[in-house]
Amino acid sequence: MLRPLFLDLFFRVTRLFEAPQHRALPKQLDIDEAHHPLAIPSFRAFLLKKVRTWAKFNASITLWTQSPGDYLAIDGWDAIRTAASTIIFLADGQMDEDLYKRAFRISDGMCAAIRTLVPRREAFIVQPEIGVAKKVILVAEPEQRIINTSHPREVVLRDRLIAEHGIAEGLKRAVAELTIQDAAE
Repeated sequence: MLRPLFLDLFFRVTRLFEAPQHRALPKQLDIDEAHHPLAIPSFRAFLLKKVRTWAKFNASITLWTQSPGDYLAIDGWDAIRTAASTIIFLADGQMDEDLYKRAFRISDGMCAAIRTLVPRREAFIVQPEIGVAKKVILVAEPEQRIINTSHPREVVLRDRLIAEHGIAEGLKRAVAELTIQDAAE
């Protein structure tokens, strides 16, 4: 059931991305846990076609997953990686350097930079076409952190407070609670 659903959703979204009236608008498709839909051959083939042509539509795709091995398992990964204008790495103190090097064609120095990132505070950005490889400090508003968190403790707190107090007040209380917890740590 997921295969036709993924394809239908992806087709509907991408049709809007390529519509002439939207061509000048920047667009981005985020695919979290990308290894799941990319395991479906027809979805993967459709995505590869879009990766190769979307720059002319002012559109981009962001693929998120947990391991470089997930990307290496994708038929056509080289085409996707080559088309990537920016690769964003988050902290991975336990990284398998060989896996990272094979998947992203990065250097030992870049691997060292990724391995030493502070979790949830720093990222490493590589833009191969223009020769940029740089550590960046992540600064997000507390509201963005609580909205976008996937940390189990924070998700439970956020969801409970929103259920009890509604979205606006629940987020406000979740931010206050996390600020207190962060100060205690």
